[in-house]
Amino acid sequence: MQMNNMKKSLKTSKGITLIALVITIIVLLILAAVSISILAGDNGIVTRTVNSKKLTDEASALEEIQLQVLGSYSGINNRNYKDLKNNLKKLGISNLYDEEIYPIYLKYKSYDFKIDKYWKVTRSNEVVYAADNLTFNGTSDYVNTNIKLFNEENFDKNFQIRIIVDEFGKDLDNQPTLINSKYEEASLQWPGFVFRNINGLKKVSISMNGLTGKNEIDLLKSELKKKLFTITRINGHLYYNLNGQTEWIYDAKSSVKFDTPVTIGCSLDSQGNPFRFFNGKISKIEIILTNDNMDVEESQLIYAKLYSDGTLAFSGEDQILNNKNLKIDYGIVYNRRYVRERTEENNTFPLIPWHEQRGQIKTVSFLDEIYPIGLRSWFANCENLERFENINNLNTSKVVDMTDCFFNCKKLNVIDLSNFDTRNVRYMGSLFSKCTNLKTIYVSNKFSTASVSVTTYMFSGCTSIVGGNGTTYNPLNIDITYARIDEASTPGYFTLKTD
Repeated sequence: MQMNNMKKSLKTSKGITLIALVITIIVLLILAAVSISILAGDNGIVTRTVNSKKLTDEASALEEIQLQVLGSYSGINNRNYKDLKNNLKKLGISNLYDEEIYPIYLKYKSYDFKIDKYWKVTRSNEVVYAADNLTFNGTSDYVNTNIKLFNEENFDKNFQIRIIVDEFGKDLDNQPTLINSKYEEASLQWPGFVFRNINGLKKVSISMNGLTGKNEIDLLKSELKKKLFTITRINGHLYYNLNGQTEWIYDAKSSVKFDTPVTIGCSLDSQGNPFRFFNGKISKIEIILTNDNMDVEESQLIYAKLYSDGTLAFSGEDQILNNKNLKIDYGIVYNRRYVRERTEENNTFPLIPWHEQRGQIKTVSFLDEIYPIGLRSWFANCENLERFENINNLNTSKVVDMTDCFFNCKKLNVIDLSNFDTRNVRYMGSLFSKCTNLKTIYVSNKFSTASVSVTTYMFSGCTSIVGGNGTTYNPLNIDITYARIDEASTPGYFTLKTD
């Protein structure tokens, strides 16, 4: 009996020991799993150690950049961009432009940062494409960035394309450097930079998904060479900037959405094959896609209205002349340089909103101060225009293009431009051409032609013109040389206004 009890006790003990062993193993496995999780899980010691090191490295990189930024102040709140550029080179950061542009995007120790216009340094991942020294042979070279700026996903985002064209190679008709849609989708829309010859002038057209003629800007090729040029989409509006001059191109909110990536060097045909090749070198390009606002000053909105008595009124505050009957409200006149639309018959006409009513305009009135960027063709062929009211409210300090501004204004007899500041104007071609009744043009010393490059036929047909010292019209003297105050030693067609 005692022996049987001992056997039963031993079996029970062995059973308890086996259960205890199993429980112990399970506990050990659980502890091991917990330990592994603690060590290597998403929030484990190893992971946290790695993340901590990354954060430490990132903070260290940020601090190094901040130290160079702080060392670039030449005084209290006096930032020296040249010193900043040189100081960042000490860290091996050499991608800053010669021209000051913000935000500055840079990569350091595998981390992306940006410096805003106040020189605050933060992390960033907004540069989606960047390249230096891209060379294209004019036959098949191109780069597919795989960035779809106009597709459904990115259509409402802001972007900026920064580009420097360093060299132009062999001249070809319609050779783009940046395109973002296929030919069959774009038709004749030319979205991008299109280099072409227009009447012998080497020009570039910029539209970025715009319609030919209506939404493009024409510039001389010489203006772009080795200069920073940007195209920016802000809140659905497209702008370009060159030499610090920002200009509205068009409202992109109603544009067609393209699911085709940006290509550099050429566009793509309907089968996705390259065509329209660029020949030359792009020394630098960046494409920035962001949900934040780009640091670009949007242009002033100008309002235009035509009244039944023939008064065309401009204002910056959307004013209304209560004593007149409103005929046409043109609404907002976006601050841009208007170009000429090309028709199927190859005829051209300016795309000024009031162009079709030009024959009805008798008086132009400026109700408050406006700051247009361009005056190209604003009053061209207004054959019944007789006078300007409050023209001193027309601030021309930002104007680049005055081509054809007063072209064929046959009834103008006197025009007072003494408030005109033309230091930034580059184009004055046909400015007063065919103003056959124009006798006196008043100016001040602010009317400068120092920056002007195109002045052909500036006074052509101004047969009644008389300068302040008595100089009369000579068909041999119709260009920029006579766009000066008439004096005994320097004959010209202008009259100095002193009061």
